[in-house]
Amino acid sequence: MDWEPFVTVATLIVVIVTLIWGAGLWTRREKVKIRVTGLSDRVDGVERQISVYLGIEFRRSGGNDIRYISRVLRKPDQEIYGQLRQYFELPSDGMMKWDTRIELPRDKFVSSFNNLEPLTYKALPSIQSGVDRDKATQIASQLSQKSYKIGLVWEDNGKTVWKTISTECRGKWV
Repeated sequence: MDWEPFVTVATLIVVIVTLIWGAGLWTRREKVKIRVTGLSDRVDGVERQISVYLGIEFRRSGGNDIRYISRVLRKPDQEIYGQLRQYFELPSDGMMKWDTRIELPRDKFVSSFNNLEPLTYKALPSIQSGVDRDKATQIASQLSQKSYKIGLVWEDNGKTVWKTISTECRGKWV
């Protein structure tokens, strides 16, 4: 008895079932898109601090009806961030963190307008002169003009989704 036709048909059935099953999983796969609508790093010489503002919109498809984000992370360009750390008490891990709870319903647009308060970091005590403040202001303006990463931390499992925001995709869905 020749087994070749049976093996061919069985292989074809396995391939078709795998494709159909895989396509079903693919359509249910959760995806998150973000768009940065505003980003500003402002140095306040009078208050001796830097304020970081972030405006962001979300759209989540697939997955559960509702999920929550517990934290938004921004990982700026490390070279410029390192230069700015000479002037301000910035976190040593290189990330700016907004602790917040944002509800992301499936297939709806969500804005962070009311959810993300500006982060403020105090100037180092050694910074006194106006020249230092001018340098810090110049570096802070470069910080928002370079590529950076935005991370979204899921409340239910603690995992982080990262998106890279380049100069070409500012204001676009990523």
